[in-house]
Amino acid sequence: MINASCYSLSLYSGKTFFTLYPTKNLDVSESLSLSLSELKQIVNDLTFVVSQNANATISSKEFFISKAQTENLKKLQKISELSNDWNGYGAKPISKEVIQEVRTIVSELNYQPEIFPLPDNEIQLEFDGPNQSYMEIVIGTKDLANVFIMDSTGNEVEKIVSKKAIISEVSSFYG
Repeated sequence: MINASCYSLSLYSGKTFFTLYPTKNLDVSESLSLSLSELKQIVNDLTFVVSQNANATISSKEFFISKAQTENLKKLQKISELSNDWNGYGAKPISKEVIQEVRTIVSELNYQPEIFPLPDNEIQLEFDGPNQSYMEIVIGTKDLANVFIMDSTGNEVEKIVSKKAIISEVSSFYG
């Protein structure tokens, strides 16, 4: 589900951890601590997204990212560390190419999905929408993604879209 809060990144000298604080409510209990390696991965992810989008910028002192995006980027990092036979049935690790494509998509989404690795070098994004509607998107090495949508009345739609169309598919799903 969407977490509309944006987070401000703060660095405190002499500390091992960096912390993301909610910008609207500076309640420390809602802060999210990151190790240096996790922070580097998030900055790398955001830098990659900016490099792919000529209109985007990242301030050197501060950038904003939702807590849900941060959690998804951390989950993608864990998925990137899966080894051979990660599912107990001989699955190979998810390729760096697929992981990076999903990172880019997740970084651009306003609504954050649940993320799951699949055994055929694919990652599935699952979205719970309004009125018990549901959408899943499967992203692999091909230039196309499989989309399954079940609306609030139980009607099902399956389609194949370009990876570039995923952001607009998610936006349309949420209306």
